[in-house]
Amino acid sequence: MKVRKPKILISLLVILISQSFISIASPFSKDEEITGSIVEHNLFKKRIISKENVDLSVWHPHWKERCYFKDKTNKKSAHTDTIKYLLILLNKEPEISRNLLSVTNQLNTIFCIDERDDETRGYYDFKYNILGIKEHLDIFEKLIIFVHELRHISQFTRGYHNSLAFDINEIIRMNFAIEADVQAIVTLYAWRMKQAGTDEVWNALLGFEHYSDIAKQFEREINLSRNESRATYAAFVQWYKSEWRVDKYFKCSYSWYVDMLDETKLIQKYIQFPSDFFDNLCELPCGKNYNCHKSNEITETPRNILQKAKQYSTEIASP
Repeated sequence: MKVRKPKILISLLVILISQSFISIASPFSKDEEITGSIVEHNLFKKRIISKENVDLSVWHPHWKERCYFKDKTNKKSAHTDTIKYLLILLNKEPEISRNLLSVTNQLNTIFCIDERDDETRGYYDFKYNILGIKEHLDIFEKLIIFVHELRHISQFTRGYHNSLAFDINEIIRMNFAIEADVQAIVTLYAWRMKQAGTDEVWNALLGFEHYSDIAKQFEREINLSRNESRATYAAFVQWYKSEWRVDKYFKCSYSWYVDMLDETKLIQKYIQFPSDFFDNLCELPCGKNYNCHKSNEITETPRNILQKAKQYSTEIASP
């Protein structure tokens, strides 16, 4: 008799788990055919842009009150007003906002406020091309989640997403890297907002229990070097120093891979990423690279990363 662990179904591009600001890149809906190609994002991009007649009532019966469409007349509601205000706040940092919104503008992504309690803070729904933000968050927490998800969509369109075309350890390694990059860019955004006088964004970021250490490390480095690239790099590396983060993403990535092999009946592959795979992951909004691809962390095996994170957490907890 075959015994399996409880299945974790991840049908969204980004799922935030247990109200802990966790996201896992998983581009395939349960009903999507998996071809296992890293270039599938090009097909995805064309399909989403041409998808005009999707029935959003299946996503939510009150989608008209909860969703905001670019370049369309939106229904007046508290939720569409919230999204408009989020866009105003986002655009207070013009360089990052232009960079992130240029992608969703091309995809015609829909921004929605979701009240359903599924222990998440935000997500990207591949099937409906919806970026969802949870209603229970305050406005600055919503803004942080907004930036977080926008960066994930940008990563996806550049080829950084789950695939069965590569070895499972490569996929886990990639998910570590894309989460570290997302958090580094979110931290850069919050810092710039603080420097521009909107301290509330930085304070909200510090309020995320499992991520405040990244913000603090960014601040230490930028106060020392006065260099945004170095500070963003420091935030990236700091992501790997939490046993909680590494363990969560290890388990979720592993579950996605095993479940998709089971559902598709494909044979596991052991192909490694090309040597330049991560070269373009960590591009700053200005186009420069903050060189995360040169970090030791991005080249480590997942189990080594987990072992080091456990050791680091133990050392921090010791008196």
